[in-house]
Amino acid sequence: MKLYFIFITMLFLTCSFLSASEVEYIAFVSDRSGSRQIYIISPSGGNEKAIFNFFDVAIEPVWSPLGGVIAFTGIREGRSDIYLSEYPFEKWKQLTPKNLGFARSPQWSFDGTKIIFTVDTGKTNAIYAINPDGTNPAKLIEAGTLEHPSLSPDNTLLLFDDIIDNQREIYLYNLTSQTELQNLSEIWADDIQPRWSPKGDKIAFTTSRDGDYEIYFMNPLGKEQKNITNDPYYNDKDPAWKADGEWLTFCSDRDGDYEIFIMDKDGKHQKALTFNVFQDTQPSWGKVTLQDEESK
Repeated sequence: MKLYFIFITMLFLTCSFLSASEVEYIAFVSDRSGSRQIYIISPSGGNEKAIFNFFDVAIEPVWSPLGGVIAFTGIREGRSDIYLSEYPFEKWKQLTPKNLGFARSPQWSFDGTKIIFTVDTGKTNAIYAINPDGTNPAKLIEAGTLEHPSLSPDNTLLLFDDIIDNQREIYLYNLTSQTELQNLSEIWADDIQPRWSPKGDKIAFTTSRDGDYEIYFMNPLGKEQKNITNDPYYNDKDPAWKADGEWLTFCSDRDGDYEIFIMDKDGKHQKALTFNVFQDTQPSWGKVTLQDEESK
């Protein structure tokens, strides 16, 4: 009985030193292995590593806002589908049914209950929503060559870009009325990759209006459009928000090839995280929860 009491006491003390801690990572795509695959890196620039190599090509990683899970586009045997993988990324599962067509460009809803994505139907493109367990795929809109969907924090407004008059423009679609379609960018340039801010008060997007690609902000009405990266002669693209809305990650070719950068919401404190001769693109800022020993 005494030995049993000692064992239980030791077990309790051991467990009391264990706690869950959150660690931030930025997932991104790199061609450094010879094909495009997904890597992760700390926002401080350390702990860089490949997370898996299951696919011919793995691109467009996006972290769940709840943490720990990445949705991404995987290409196998010439077909693209949306997949999920959970930290430590030793397994994956296919999310999209094959009867939908080729799927790509996943994005999470801010509450983590839906994943939206683009489907190439063979004639036009459509945007779908699906549950993270793969149930209830539902078409939200089908039109032209729409790409890069982004769902507002309240799940009522959908952003995407589409080609009109030989250039890409950013559109806002009201999912409640299913009738209102508004061109937000309306300028002679390619405006692509719209991304809602976590508070829903800003939209980050990529534009070619300055002769190179820059990241701009605008409000949900398409007003107050402002250059945030301000990096003449080089290309900045692929904006993605941190969950608190205070920081963004993006990629830039300002050193001759694309690298992963971060900046604050005012475009200040721009910092490169990767340094190599390969193409590092499509970043996404997220977190994982680790079980650590407090005594270490």
